[in-house]
Amino acid sequence: MNTRSRRRLQGTCEIVKYNSHQYLAVVGFVAVAIGLLLFLDLPPILSLTLVVAVCVVGYWSIASLIASFIVYDASKIYDPGWMGTLIDDTPSTWANIHAGVDDFSRPLSGPYGPARYNWDIFDEKTMTEPSILRARSTRNVGETVDFRELPCKTDELEAVFAFFVLHEIRDASLRHNCFDEIARCLAPSGKLVIVEHLRDLPNFVAFGPGSFHFWPRSEWLRSAALSGFKLLKETNMTAFVRVMVFTKP
Repeated sequence: MNTRSRRRLQGTCEIVKYNSHQYLAVVGFVAVAIGLLLFLDLPPILSLTLVVAVCVVGYWSIASLIASFIVYDASKIYDPGWMGTLIDDTPSTWANIHAGVDDFSRPLSGPYGPARYNWDIFDEKTMTEPSILRARSTRNVGETVDFRELPCKTDELEAVFAFFVLHEIRDASLRHNCFDEIARCLAPSGKLVIVEHLRDLPNFVAFGPGSFHFWPRSEWLRSAALSGFKLLKETNMTAFVRVMVFTKP
């Protein structure tokens, strides 16, 4: 049983809430475009352009909601039983990383026990997406930590989990700093579990230009390798989410 009770369609509703500015802009554009098509005698080329634009914008808005439902409401992404399969050997010490919206430390505690650390790595200078600020405003956010200098002893942890968070570090050098710090905190043979959307075809089909907010698989492998990690295993959690498990040699 999931250790966190989730309401029906909670994931999809949260996506709409956190990105309400985008969805309101879509509704406004569609309304204006339809009004122009109905009440003005537009040139055929302009009419066709508006129709195509409405169809494209409408498609990606609906497709993104369907993908969000599949990932956050219809999959096992919050299921402790699934989480227990991510690492073969149960870690005695582990940390969870998030950016103020912590949906995963509680279900992770089912198979792995309580977290030693639950790090909120939000940085207002580098994480400027309006959706993050809106999401944080709806939660009881505790003290943040600097991902450049994690409050952890060297080789202290056996596992670190990062669900849908590290892509928010947009600067490659800063992201490398974070990977270095995670590597420092992990003991030899420790595991880093990254769960992320990728910048790939399925996510482009679902999210359109929004998919460029994600990083391609090659960038995750590069960032991990620069900090000395080796890819241990990877798998898909739905067509839109990739799970990558790295180990520290």
